[in-house]
Amino acid sequence: MIGAAAVGLVTSGVLWARKKRWILVGHVQNLYIFPLKSGCVIESQHLQFKSMGPQLGSMIDRGFAVAREGTYTVKATQEYNRLCMVKLHLENNDDGRIAVKMSSADSTTDLTFCLPKDFCQEPKDKFVSTEIIGGKVGSVWDCGSEAAAWISKTLTGKDVGLRLIYHYSDNSQRTHSKLYLRPFGDTMGETHLPALSNVSPYHVVTQASVNDLNSRIENLKRPVHALNFRPNIVVKTLSNKPYQEDKWKLLKFGNTILEFSLPGDRCTTVNVNHKTAERDDTVLKWLKTNRRTLTPEQDAGTKQGIFGHRYGLKQGTESTVFCNQEVWAYM
Repeated sequence: MIGAAAVGLVTSGVLWARKKRWILVGHVQNLYIFPLKSGCVIESQHLQFKSMGPQLGSMIDRGFAVAREGTYTVKATQEYNRLCMVKLHLENNDDGRIAVKMSSADSTTDLTFCLPKDFCQEPKDKFVSTEIIGGKVGSVWDCGSEAAAWISKTLTGKDVGLRLIYHYSDNSQRTHSKLYLRPFGDTMGETHLPALSNVSPYHVVTQASVNDLNSRIENLKRPVHALNFRPNIVVKTLSNKPYQEDKWKLLKFGNTILEFSLPGDRCTTVNVNHKTAERDDTVLKWLKTNRRTLTPEQDAGTKQGIFGHRYGLKQGTESTVFCNQEVWAYM
């Protein structure tokens, strides 16, 4: 009887030890927002965490994007590596309108135009639909001929060929791509829908994993930076162990909770230096060789390497997140 009781105590102790709980894993090191998809980053000490992604004032992450004229196929640094040098920010005018201001080291002129006060009053032909990696975008607003000419000239040297589009709605116009639903449909929540980001509203990386890349990848032209991966959140972990984020299915920042959506399978954009637009193919090559599988049971489903992970916001947990704030993982 005593032996059985002892075994029972040991068993219950093991079960208790394995029970998942919130664990402090680090602090917010950096917060980033990209008002223009593949464009220049804006770093902030705080961001509002909303359903479609982080927001700073009137700017939502990846609210604007460059698209091909005619088809409205969304373009990124794969096609135009100098796109990462294009700056976009929004300002509130005295008349209540929001001004869009764009500039680039590759343009001798800056661009300023205003968003409509009421998109419901805009002509129907100003709205178009498109797709991003197979995920449909129901409706976006074409920013007009002046913006199209400026972005075309800046990126191609010609006055035509590209358009600037804007996700004008407060509610995501997206649907999940079947390409990602096949391998990750169990974790891609119905509300994990961004504005014009590739797949999900939030992207998280750790500084420890970035440091690991710099220690392992040989013949780098420049050190790898977290911004090679264009994340919204960089976590400074309590330990220096890389890739511990592979186990983070839920993350908590104060009252805000992020739910794991899918791994960050990488494309050639990670090869682009965010400050110089210089390419270094060794980054993605290393990831494809060394980070294709998270665990023996879970393959990324593609040939891209994995770095960082993508998340959606748990409904009802919108709040402002700050740099240096504690980061907790449910494990």
